[in-house]
Amino acid sequence: MTIHARANTACVLLSVLLPLSFFAQASGFARNHQHYPAIELPGVATFVEHGIALSTTLFGQPEITASEVDLRISQPTNANSKLPKGFTGTSLRDGEQGAFTIFLSRKPGSIAFLGQLAHEIAHLHNPHLYDVYVEGLNTLFATKLLASEGLDWSRWEKHFKRGGDPFYGESYQLMVELETIVGERKLGSLLQHTVNSNRSGSRMHIDIDSWLDTLENEQRENATSAIYARAEPMEQARKASRPYYAFHQPIIMHELTPRLAEK
Repeated sequence: MTIHARANTACVLLSVLLPLSFFAQASGFARNHQHYPAIELPGVATFVEHGIALSTTLFGQPEITASEVDLRISQPTNANSKLPKGFTGTSLRDGEQGAFTIFLSRKPGSIAFLGQLAHEIAHLHNPHLYDVYVEGLNTLFATKLLASEGLDWSRWEKHFKRGGDPFYGESYQLMVELETIVGERKLGSLLQHTVNSNRSGSRMHIDIDSWLDTLENEQRENATSAIYARAEPMEQARKASRPYYAFHQPIIMHELTPRLAEK
């Protein structure tokens, strides 16, 4: 696998992930990736390779195997360019070749740089997913990748607990709770339950009911209860900042609502 990232800057310490925005927007201009500066950081290629390996361990085989990952800062090299800037996202440039571009809004040296990158590495698993559950799962993945590299992410945790960036904070906390209920392996299988959101299959979302059906009865009810508890704030955060993302609530949740409301 080829990772395009030159190494000639100082190493960076990471302790917090700040907002990860414009994921959907990034997919529309992968063809312009050469107009953005390549990321330069020692060890970043190894970090990406470790991340892809961890993603495969946790989630299974990817939708498209990444053979080339190009890393770019989302600030056009031409200061007068009208191209979008300041976004973060993962874009599939060539599905047959497995060529991806990851755009990051934080530059090497920023405390959020590796946090953004870790989250986006998880999007390499299936770049067609625009889904609230996936954003939470990928944020949880980022904590695991950072921990495996000996990097501190405690300030990120504090950021979410203070109510920072609720779209990611709420979905992340839900995934933490679901993992406690069903375990790491079963939670990772969530990415095996996807359906197309449009005819072309360029956009996909999680079939949460299909995934819940794989759980034992008690796990299924507890997982549904956890989703129920966070459904309203997650939906509010989605509408406010990412209305183009899917958030399908379980059918069983509506059947169990009176009982769940008593908990």
